Amino acid sequence: MGAGLVPADATLSLVQTPSASRLQLHAKRQVTQGRGRESADSDLAVKVADSRVVWQPTPATTQLRSIFWMHIPKTGSSFTNTVFQYACRELGQPFFHGVGYLNRAHSDCGGSRSPLQSTADTRMYHMHVPWQRGPPTSQPDPRVGNVVGMFRRPAQRFLSAFHWMRTVPTCCNEDWGMGPRRGGRRTAVNRMQTANEFARTPGGVGCQTRMVLGDDCCAPVAISPEAARHARNFVEHTMAFVGLQEEWARTVCLWHARFGGALFAGELLNSRPTNDSATSEYDEEELKGIVDEADDALYATAKARFWRDIGSFNTSVQQCMHATQASQAARLRRTESAA
Repeated sequence: MGAGLVPADATLSLVQTPSASRLQLHAKRQVTQGRGRESADSDLAVKVADSRVVWQPTPATTQLRSIFWMHIPKTGSSFTNTVFQYACRELGQPFFHGVGYLNRAHSDCGGSRSPLQSTADTRMYHMHVPWQRGPPTSQPDPRVGNVVGMFRRPAQRFLSAFHWMRTVPTCCNEDWGMGPRRGGRRTAVNRMQTANEFARTPGGVGCQTRMVLGDDCCAPVAISPEAARHARNFVEHTMAFVGLQEEWARTVCLWHARFGGALFAGELLNSRPTNDSATSEYDEEELKGIVDEADDALYATAKARFWRDIGSFNTSVQQCMHATQASQAARLRRTESAA
């Protein structure tokens, strides 16, 4: 699975490298320039806390190379912190929490990133799998690399996307397949009053399937039964890694159990929430009975693949989960004591 998987031969922990010490000194110098000591100390404390190792697995048997992150909108932008911290650890730049990392990682990070994404900027933040537009194949294209991605329950992903677009009218254009070149479809969403109205428009549902097939999330491209089967086959057999947004900590643990590298505290945070509420669950009654058949079937495949992989690395994942729970409890105690 994944032609770019090669034997691991290097430590993957940023905080165990000399760059970590330089990073912390650099961060302290930056935040203290022209700012109050209290604010500077607070910023530094956050950076140090994010860079704290939560769990360190035994050396992995494989190191993931040529990583192509298929970032489906509203499936967890915070996974940036795992993907890029793993791939670009030698940059000495921890945790940009979103699109900021792409502005600084203009390289393939020593072969760890896909050549097609090594110069990507924020316009390509939500990048589909481009070679899928060609003839069907069961093997990764070496020009693309090992595809990794997160999936989310389709109704929840759709509602999160709709409400995000309504909240931020200027967001979600070209990289969602809804920019000015698409005939003003993005502007039309701002005028919609209900989620099911958007779901009925061409490109409204089927985002996750469309991204796997090589089209933008909201592109007005119909999904045939044959294409939907091809997408499911790709997720089940070809992708190098499949995660679930609803199983965040377990997904991050699975990544490190499979590919090695230290798990940092910053990887467990939702650093780019859609809203400020305590939960990301949406009322699916908003859809008025509309069902996303293609994405529902794709998600079922992704979910089955995820739990199958969990089973293959169960011991390590369980060790990691215990460590993450202890870390989060300790972080909560520190937060409460500082309040």
